[in-house]
Amino acid sequence: MLESVYEEALCHEFTHRNISFEWQVLVDVVYKNHIIQGQRLDLLVEKQVVVEVKSLQKLPDVAIAQVLS
Repeated sequence: MLESVYEEALCHEFTHRNISFEWQVLVDVVYKNHIIQGQRLDLLVEKQVVVEVKSLQKLPDVAIAQVLS
């Protein structure tokens, strides 16, 4: 299925379990005092945990790098 389906299902579960979350959060990244605007987090749970949703049969290296960053 598409990532968006899993993302919405997770949001439904978080709501059902009264877990606070934000969906598609825009954030700025600061790199050496330079602000890089417009980065997006799939989910931010309890204002502490970043969730990057992936839906692939095998995770390619580029997706692993994205998750780690």
